[in-house]
Amino acid sequence: MTNPGNAEEYWQLGGMLNKDSFDKAMRVLSGLTPEGNPLPMRNSSSAQVENMARYSKVPLTPKQQYLYVVLREMTSGNERGSDFPPETPGTVSAWALTDQRLLTEVLRLTDKKKLGFFMRAYPNIRYNRVVEP
Repeated sequence: MTNPGNAEEYWQLGGMLNKDSFDKAMRVLSGLTPEGNPLPMRNSSSAQVENMARYSKVPLTPKQQYLYVVLREMTSGNERGSDFPPETPGTVSAWALTDQRLLTEVLRLTDKKKLGFFMRAYPNIRYNRVVEP
């Protein structure tokens, strides 16, 4: 697991989220939503993460599911896509990632042991390599 708030370690592990998305994820993991309020979970986002977990046979904790939903719901009109290549760690907003890549980032933030199992279940997704610290 990444130390809370340690973006550099996360990026060394191949993390894709930019600093803003990483900070929002850390607030969620510490018990706060990005806005400081509980975020209602949409059925579609919740169902999507449950389906990916079921398909990959990777059990997710409620906190991992909640983090996925919060990051997926971060889509807003005032953010724009990255000008950097998606293979560059730390340059992508959460909303710009596919569902599978976003769940990869959630696992990279919360449980590195499950990350490999999930990536093997979706071999056609292009991932950053995981670099051991």
